[in-house]
Amino acid sequence: MKLLAKKTFFLSPLLYLAMSGCARLPMTGTLPPGTTVTRLASLGSNSPVAWDGTGSHIAYIRDGIMIVSATPGDVSRFADGNATALAWSPDDNRLAAAFPEGPQTRVAVFDRSGGIVGETRITGHVGRILWRRGGELLITVADLRAYSFGGNFALHLYRWNGTDKPLETTLVNTTLKRSTLPLWNGAYRFCADMEISPLQDEIAFARIIDPPMFPPYLRIVLHHLDTGAERDIAILPTASAVPVFTSDGEHLLAGDGTEKGRQIGVSGDHDLPELPLSATAISLSPGGTSRFIDGHLTVNSKLLVTFPPDARGYFSPTGNHLALAWRDTLYLVSGLPDDSTSPLRKSVSDRLLFLRKLRSQRLITDKDYLDQKKKVLNP
Repeated sequence: MKLLAKKTFFLSPLLYLAMSGCARLPMTGTLPPGTTVTRLASLGSNSPVAWDGTGSHIAYIRDGIMIVSATPGDVSRFADGNATALAWSPDDNRLAAAFPEGPQTRVAVFDRSGGIVGETRITGHVGRILWRRGGELLITVADLRAYSFGGNFALHLYRWNGTDKPLETTLVNTTLKRSTLPLWNGAYRFCADMEISPLQDEIAFARIIDPPMFPPYLRIVLHHLDTGAERDIAILPTASAVPVFTSDGEHLLAGDGTEKGRQIGVSGDHDLPELPLSATAISLSPGGTSRFIDGHLTVNSKLLVTFPPDARGYFSPTGNHLALAWRDTLYLVSGLPDDSTSPLRKSVSDRLLFLRKLRSQRLITDKDYLDQKKKVLNP
């Protein structure tokens, strides 16, 4: 069922997209010839946005789960319910969604036709859902409890195969001061987030630290999914987003108030870098050629155009599209450079995964790992 007509616009050095019945989208800069901005659909409040693996369709929320095609922009209803997190499976045959139900969250897996093929309930509020190859779901769940003296915050990681009971690991369990609690809803929205490494063997998450006599802050931690080993990577201000992995998996990229962001090594063997200001959310194209940071769209480190700083960006798996969520509208930036990545041969990825496992256990040094990685990639 087609609900919305597509409108396409070409950027000039200073342009405002004015559309009937929706907010204006201000932006400055110039995009290359052939690059367009299209209004795709109306969004529900704080709607999640999820590309399918082909880069041809986007799932979002608007009085139910909706699907819009990137071209030609047709919209159809997929399922009922206002989900707070969405994720397509790597094979594009399933969509996972999280639905808050009081103190619990229902996580459902739909087939491509919208039928439920798996379902579970978890206490707490889901922050992020990610798929791993092989069909395993990773789910972060935040549980905040207030008491007279302050509160307790717990972050749990659930691993679910879609049928059996999810397996739980506690990532964070900390006491919060009474003065910290009123800031929670606005300042700590990323504390239930996570990012996964390109080889899908590690996740990065934020561990909140709230010392009795000092202001709270976030410590970014890498957690190896097989060994459970963890290492601290960086210290960020509260309200900061979890940094994203670069395409080589050897760095995390965090917002630092600039249009390029700051790279942080994953070795964890050096002093923890402390980032100034509020580290904002970042989106990278699969190969890292294009970046969307705090409203700034860059390609090959060149700033092309600036959107509102509160706009959220999501690159397609092929890198040549950017879905842009701002206020109650979903836009599409098309015609960016193709930046898809080719999967490694299984023998290469298996060897790298083994070496990364040894590194997580401190059985080899970071230098040992990088030397061996170079040999594996360039035999």
